[in-house]
Amino acid sequence: MIRINTFFSALDYDDCISWWTDSLGMHVMVNTDLKYAPVRVIREGNQFNITAYIEFTGDYATFIPGYETGLGAMSYGAAAMYSIERFWNFNNRESTHYDFEGQPISVTTRVITKGSSKVPSAQQFVAYNINAGFTGADNEIPRLAVGGGRSWSISGQKTVELYPAYNLGYDNYTPDQYQIVAAHEFGHVLGIGDAYENPDTGRPAAVETIEVPNNDIMRNPFNGGIVTANDVEIIWQAYTANRYQYFVEWNGSSPSIVIRHP
Repeated sequence: MIRINTFFSALDYDDCISWWTDSLGMHVMVNTDLKYAPVRVIREGNQFNITAYIEFTGDYATFIPGYETGLGAMSYGAAAMYSIERFWNFNNRESTHYDFEGQPISVTTRVITKGSSKVPSAQQFVAYNINAGFTGADNEIPRLAVGGGRSWSISGQKTVELYPAYNLGYDNYTPDQYQIVAAHEFGHVLGIGDAYENPDTGRPAAVETIEVPNNDIMRNPFNGGIVTANDVEIIWQAYTANRYQYFVEWNGSSPSIVIRHP
């Protein structure tokens, strides 16, 4: 590892290099697009390190109704930030023989909010735009508003729109539900699509398999909201190919090549 680290330092790309070993040998990836990207995904073997630079806008300082005081007090911005580190951090999570050759994987995710630490002036940020009033139209649901789908790229602009309820006429989320939704949207920021059915657009649900279980956070966030090894492998494919990944064949898009379960 000494020679490897010396090689990395010489390149001066310490924060945008990944290296890992699999059955095909050792791999090193240098991607300069990650230098000031709003989210960096670095792989070291089966350890993934995610750094998310986030700027909260809108009503992020507003407290969630019913949770304004006491030990459970939480603002919308704090809930969204906590959710990312809550769901996208885990150690030695089991994978299948389809994902990472059945080896357990670990993910460490760190959120850096704008103004909380000194960063280069060129650093980009994900905008988490929070609307606590929900006064908009019926179709205003949590979503990756800018930078999703075919327009997604590693270094592209990304804006997440978050609302206190799923839709007009629905009860407001509890803090736990809000966190799951915010973490689900972070999956889109990382380049991974939805796995649930959308009757309005005609998108089918992903087939339920050991790779994409019922409680996958991209399928059914209110049924546990688990980030799976396959989710991470899909995200890694998005970052290595610099292309948004889908769960299903729909609207001219094909499922990610790393979804291999029949």
